[in-house]
Amino acid sequence: MNKKVEKTGKKMIELKNIIKTYKIWKDQTFDALKWVSLDIMEWDFLSIMWPSWSGKSTLMNIIWMLDDATQWDYILKWEEINNLSDGEQTKIRWENIWFVFQNYSLIPRMKVLKQVMTPMIYAWVNRKQAKQRAINALAKVWLEDKLTSKPDELSWGQKQRVAIARAIVMEPALILADEPTWALDTKTWEEVMNIFSELNKEWKTIVVITHEPDIANLTKKIVTVKDWLLT
Repeated sequence: MNKKVEKTGKKMIELKNIIKTYKIWKDQTFDALKWVSLDIMEWDFLSIMWPSWSGKSTLMNIIWMLDDATQWDYILKWEEINNLSDGEQTKIRWENIWFVFQNYSLIPRMKVLKQVMTPMIYAWVNRKQAKQRAINALAKVWLEDKLTSKPDELSWGQKQRVAIARAIVMEPALILADEPTWALDTKTWEEVMNIFSELNKEWKTIVVITHEPDIANLTKKIVTVKDWLLT
């Protein structure tokens, strides 16, 4: 059994000295992450400023428990994640962390309402309840008039808002957003960041990965990355 860690305030996630090494060829290796440590507090609205080719996707996958580090100490809400089985990690991820993808990851032929209902259907939520929760989530992102639309009938900004609704409908403790304003014009990315700000006011913890200072400056806290180190 994994051991429980004594509660220490309002720290949601603690990463200590994370190393992720990939084997390239025979005895050649590449460190995607090296000695990375990061604390995410409850109710943070945090941006991580991340240059290209510096391990962004690797770190996101580790936080989201889709990948194991070579060396890691990962505590989520006072529970050690390191030695949990894949099934245990999936359950914890499903209950606590949801992802907003850079490319939206919408199903092309599926209507907006069903896109947002789908996670709850897989979680065995009653269909009537799932529908109402999806409608409420879409209203929060100003898309209550797009319930029957399909992705190709939406603007890029609307697609991102559907992705946000799909994340918040499961009521996670933490929302991870990977370059959520990619390819959006100024007015639209300001709308998207305003949605995140309003969700944060509802006691959601939001982490935005970005390489754009204008985006980072709209969050409450900025962490920068240099040579694998978070500063």
